[in-house]
Amino acid sequence: MKATKIAVIITIILVVILGGAVIYTTGDDPTDNTNDDPNPFGSNDTNNRILSNTPPGIVENENNKLEINRDELIDSHTNILEQNSATVSYVVDDSIVNTIKKENGIVHIERNTYGRISEKYSNGEYTVLSREIDGDKKYSATNSSISNEEYTHASKFKSILKYLEVETYSETEDGDVEIILQETDNMKNIKNTYGFESINSASVTFTITTEGLIKESNIKIIGEVDGAKDIKTRDYMVENIDDTDILTPNWVSEAENSASIIDGRYDIAQGWILIEHQGLATIPEGQEIKIQNLDTNNMDTVTLPDDFSKNDNLGLSLLDNGDWAVTINETPPRGSSNNASGYKIWSENNLQEYFNINIRA
Repeated sequence: MKATKIAVIITIILVVILGGAVIYTTGDDPTDNTNDDPNPFGSNDTNNRILSNTPPGIVENENNKLEINRDELIDSHTNILEQNSATVSYVVDDSIVNTIKKENGIVHIERNTYGRISEKYSNGEYTVLSREIDGDKKYSATNSSISNEEYTHASKFKSILKYLEVETYSETEDGDVEIILQETDNMKNIKNTYGFESINSASVTFTITTEGLIKESNIKIIGEVDGAKDIKTRDYMVENIDDTDILTPNWVSEAENSASIIDGRYDIAQGWILIEHQGLATIPEGQEIKIQNLDTNNMDTVTLPDDFSKNDNLGLSLLDNGDWAVTINETPPRGSSNNASGYKIWSENNLQEYFNINIRA
């Protein structure tokens, strides 16, 4: 009897002990992981994402698919370059090297084309150009500024992003986004941009900062021209953001004293040509002006009756006897109409042109 009681007591004690152990192991253990997000691949999970941050216009989906809003991306890229000084290099086919510097509305472009150097310099109001011809520098000028397309390449990049799609992407050590684009069925739409009759393949890489600047792109297009295989490469790089200084090239002052900014119109009904001097070099009294009919190529020469300077107006009128009347700051006499569609008009001094324009009715 005593043995039976002892056995019952031991059994009760074991039940209590084991029961307590079971209750502990199934309770709210703070180290228990069973209360994690029941949907580990849900919208709050970024563990599988490749990119730490994405630039404006770029979204990384949960399935590691990259979506690009090209307008938003290119707008960000353009705004950064517009708002900061920068140095941009652009190399075409490993042969034509363009170096573009911009700062506070001033843009300077130097282009090396197979060893021949040409330059553009714009102060935001007008642009002067320098080019080498037979070892000598020749100058010209326009009343326009340099387009931001020269250093942003906005339209070129939009075209590539429109007709190619993302193949792979990664994050660089600097935290930038590197994107490799692949061919699509629409790739043929960019053939004219690169001078191809047809395109065989494309290899394109973009490196983009998290702020949305395309700081580097490498484009290689293989296609055919006249039935032969050809390769076009375009390498683009942005450096020295907000840390680029522009020194005015020595040749700029000489260009400003050698070239004139000229605009003109041709009134076929009145039979006269009006030319406006809009700035830079004064064309002296007695200087020859050459007038060539664009339809017949017949050429006449007249001389200036006075200096032709900024804000002056030059009038040219073809008279019935075949002579040209020349006036400065006076309305020329009504001329005879020979129904010419337009004229080429220019003036040069020792092969350096003051101006050279074509005007049409």
